[in-house]
Amino acid sequence: MIELLLLGRQHGYALLKEALEKALDLSCFDVEAVRLLRIGARSGKREPGEAVEIAALRAYDRPQPTTGNYDQLLENYPISGVIQ
Repeated sequence: MIELLLLGRQHGYALLKEALEKALDLSCFDVEAVRLLRIGARSGKREPGEAVEIAALRAYDRPQPTTGNYDQLLENYPISGVIQ
């Protein structure tokens, strides 16, 4: 709470009030989140990023790994006893 009051002292209480209201609307109670919202409100809106065609990213698709072959590793060790 003290950190928030210090932010208001440094950058103005009007921006702090807007950032606090926005944080409470988002159910966010972290000081750093309020600081980020304050910076975002001060800097204005950013331009949207460049759109990427999803089909171009299909080249990076890989199948999910499986653990089915790990049972073969257990065949090399005796069933009884502890391996240390």
